[in-house]
Amino acid sequence: MGYKKTINILSYLLLILSLYYISGRLANNYSQLSDWQLSKSAYLTLIICVTAYMFSNFLLSFAWKYLLALSGFRKISHSRCHIIYGRTQISKYIPGNIFHFVGRYFLGKKAGIPNTVLMTSTFNENIGLFVVASVITIISYALNGVSEIGGISLYRISFFSGSSFILGYLGYYYFIRNKLALSPISTKTNLFRVGTCYTAFFVIFATVGVVITLMIAPEAIQGNVYYIFMIFISSWVLGYMTPGAPAGVGVREAVIILLLGPLTGEGECLIIAFLFRFITVAGDLFYFLLSYILAAYINETDNISNPI
Repeated sequence: MGYKKTINILSYLLLILSLYYISGRLANNYSQLSDWQLSKSAYLTLIICVTAYMFSNFLLSFAWKYLLALSGFRKISHSRCHIIYGRTQISKYIPGNIFHFVGRYFLGKKAGIPNTVLMTSTFNENIGLFVVASVITIISYALNGVSEIGGISLYRISFFSGSSFILGYLGYYYFIRNKLALSPISTKTNLFRVGTCYTAFFVIFATVGVVITLMIAPEAIQGNVYYIFMIFISSWVLGYMTPGAPAGVGVREAVIILLLGPLTGEGECLIIAFLFRFITVAGDLFYFLLSYILAAYINETDNISNPI
């Protein structure tokens, strides 16, 4: 059995187990969920969270622009990157995970981006997102007072992770600079911009989760803010790494319920997980629609500036 086939089987197995776990929690807490209603103030909070998450997607498309530059391609505007990224990002739901990369590849080729640049930027994007999410998770553990993970000192993990990151950064920096003959200043600047965009995205993503938790189960927040922060980042990572789960559906919710449940109770945790999913789906959908609005605006201004 090939490596790729094994990964696909394991990812679908994880998805099935996650859905089974969620369905069991739903069955046990059905009466509590059926009686629950949103307050008027909660609707405003949801609108703010959806808006914040929607705009956080622009951080990902900004980062993609800088990754293209790191791969040696600069002949594309920020607005064109937002349009391509926004139109394809929705494909992670339908048909499912990884298809947003496929869609971006074809739209990128249509925009004149070379194949090697598209493949390299996609690889770098996956590595960058995973590294930044992992670093934020470790920091959240440390800030929450956890001294070790799996019997290993957190300080050793942090030192090893930090050293690996610095060495990887330096190696990547010199490889890119020498391979593509790029300016050292330009390479450093773009790497810093990518890291900043990804960090800001994850901070917004997890903060939305903390806000929803505060809205539904305020007593769980006390002394656990960084731990809850870590839970939502971890849910993103595991959902992202599961190709069989469209946009991490099922896997992300299972992680949230499993880790957050002991703090909030299963009923409240289910509500938090489903509200969080609603926010991310709505935010991605509005981001998708904004990409078409932006495309129409660009075409209109192009026609005005270049009349036929």
